[in-house]
Amino acid sequence: MSEPVGIDVGSVDALPLPSALQALLQSLEPALGRRTPHSPDSLAQLYHRHKREQAQQTLGFVLPKLSVLIEAGQVELVATAGVAELRDPAELARWESASVTVLYVVDEAVLHLPGRRKWTPGVTTVEVLYGDGYWPAQPEEPRTKRSTASGDATAVLVHGYRVGVQHREQGLTRLAWRQRLGQVECGVVVHSPLKPVQAVQMLVQCDVLAGRA
Repeated sequence: MSEPVGIDVGSVDALPLPSALQALLQSLEPALGRRTPHSPDSLAQLYHRHKREQAQQTLGFVLPKLSVLIEAGQVELVATAGVAELRDPAELARWESASVTVLYVVDEAVLHLPGRRKWTPGVTTVEVLYGDGYWPAQPEEPRTKRSTASGDATAVLVHGYRVGVQHREQGLTRLAWRQRLGQVECGVVVHSPLKPVQAVQMLVQCDVLAGRA
């Protein structure tokens, strides 16, 4: 039996969210899989920080910004995970891919807490993936999926962009979409500590998909 999909309500360009979409997002259950043990690494050990302006000069495009979190007083950091070098998209070989992450933290002290990055409390990450090696062969058709292993998911149109919304374990929400940044086709993945309704509300209010600088 097929279920409604978030895109069925059309593009969401302002709040409040349509009541049917709110009900669907509230129905998404988190993954019930066993949480994997923490790595001893902290965010400070995992990430190599870069200045936003220098990173954008290397990348050739403006990095996404979650303006609502900045307005709420969170600290924004630009970094690469596990590698110190930021890759120029034009220098990637065929089938290569690379990424850069924009982190939002309530306090820089959380960077030194032990544990995997997506479990660190008070942290939102925006990962930008680029290069031929990132793209799947055939994009999946939008649908609502129920999965106790990975978490329920659906697709929502936000400012005309199709955004995948998944309720992950421990209350984490994953938002993912494709977006052309400058001349580069990118995949953007947000991991937010908010529940699906609040995470989508945040995205609707931010500049990142609204066509504003």
